[in-house]
Amino acid sequence: MTTVRAAADQVYQVLNDALSVGKIPADTAETAQALLTRLRDPMRVTLMGFPKTGKSTLVNLLLNATVVPDGISLPTTLYVHGEKPTAVLTLTDGRLETLAEADPFQIAAAAPMYVEVSLPLPALGRISILEVVAPGVLQDQQRAMHWAAKRTDLALWCTDHFDTSEQALWDTMPDAIKDNGFMLLTHADQALARGHLEQTLTDVRENHAYQFNKILPIATPVAIAARKADGTVDKTMMQKSGGSALISAILRQVDSRLQETVDQAEILVEKFKDAVPQAVSAPINVVEMKTAQPVNMADAAAKLAPRPDVKSKLIALTPSQPAPSAIPSPEPTAEAPKKPRVGFMPKARGAAIIPRAKSETCDAYDQAIAHLTKQGRALTQDIAAHDALSPNDLMTASVDNIMWLSDYLEDLAITGDPVLEKTRTRALDAAELVQLMQIERNETAALDALSLVIQLKRDLESEIALSRHSSRTQAA
Repeated sequence: MTTVRAAADQVYQVLNDALSVGKIPADTAETAQALLTRLRDPMRVTLMGFPKTGKSTLVNLLLNATVVPDGISLPTTLYVHGEKPTAVLTLTDGRLETLAEADPFQIAAAAPMYVEVSLPLPALGRISILEVVAPGVLQDQQRAMHWAAKRTDLALWCTDHFDTSEQALWDTMPDAIKDNGFMLLTHADQALARGHLEQTLTDVRENHAYQFNKILPIATPVAIAARKADGTVDKTMMQKSGGSALISAILRQVDSRLQETVDQAEILVEKFKDAVPQAVSAPINVVEMKTAQPVNMADAAAKLAPRPDVKSKLIALTPSQPAPSAIPSPEPTAEAPKKPRVGFMPKARGAAIIPRAKSETCDAYDQAIAHLTKQGRALTQDIAAHDALSPNDLMTASVDNIMWLSDYLEDLAITGDPVLEKTRTRALDAAELVQLMQIERNETAALDALSLVIQLKRDLESEIALSRHSSRTQAA
């Protein structure tokens, strides 16, 4: 059982080897290289919306760093991972200027029209962030949005209430963007203070759920405040702010996109696994992780071909459904019924009965415990060999173990066991929690993540002991 990231590493190596020795035909090599790129590159997240909708503050939250201080106005900016902070500025005359330090005040003073900022932040290892900045004029917003649509995997539309102008803009977006787009009510704390949040959220979900993958409220300043100076996180505060839900939703999109790419790569590998290697006439361009080169926005918009599944919808800006009020009110679309969990068992009525795990569940737990024990021993050996282990390495090992356990439990073909369902839920909750811890990457967070692994293992051992003791008692 492997995590999606481990599977991506495995299929990357196999596909890259096949491409290098000429097993992949020339007419398919371009597809193979595109898959290799997607297996390595972070998911592209784009923040869109009118001015003053909290996009820059959201950047600070997602990157867990104050990269855009209050009072600073930057142009459209791409944030990518780099070994050291740098910024490449595209000036209004087309010239490029590089700043050795990605100082936002220096960037703002240069008044560029586009910036690419490289930062050594852990979050940028999984996502890149493009903040689209354009005037509030509808035509300017539309041009900027469609330029960005060719460069994004996940669009986050930031808004206070999604009025008719915003609806008109979003209507013009490609379906591929809408299918994966999130609407973020970014000033949820202010709306809550005015007593408007619940009604606004109800209205936008009833009227616009069909246009977005998710609609989430987020009190961004509160979520940022939930992260303390000592590296700890006020989990209750983070959850109430909407920060936990947003970060978890983005990370699920990251894993979903990666899994889709893994599946496509595995199909390609399987198709040509028995192919006779052909002579490679030119060196294969082996894909490696790297940040994008600085670009001129105007030139890039004209030269970059749109993604295959993105069709332009540039049209006159008129809402698809007229609405006189601030919140459009088209006919509500019924939500699709949620698929129940396999094996879900409702709570029993009447006398309290403590359920016991099935024998096959206990056997599966035995395998999980054996795996976690083996990983724990390997970790102990690493610590002994190096006298210590960095918080980053300890966090990575803990995250991998929790994600493995969550995937393993979800994949078990066992139904009708409430104990397993409860354990699955705990593991999923732990997986979401550890993703938040992972953002911190300090000693406290790493130890908390390790404690979470140990607690999950103890829970499995406890369930096995209870169930097998109960079975022996009944047999006697």
